[in-house]
Amino acid sequence: MQRRIEDYADIIHLPRPISRTHPPMSRHDRAGQFAPFSALTGLHAAADRTEQEKAAQYDVYSPPEYSA
Repeated sequence: MQRRIEDYADIIHLPRPISRTHPPMSRHDRAGQFAPFSALTGLHAAADRTEQEKAAQYDVYSPPEYSA
């Protein structure tokens, strides 16, 4: 069953609920929740280096020769 926007017509324009017991979290604290994901920080740089090294090995393209 696929949902449509009309299924949420009764709640779509309601204001966002704000807790009376929990104060809003600061941006600094919220960012800290995602710190474990920063373990992959150097992954993109390493992948780019590997890509450049492999591309340098294949600067000139020569199609394979077929023998019939």
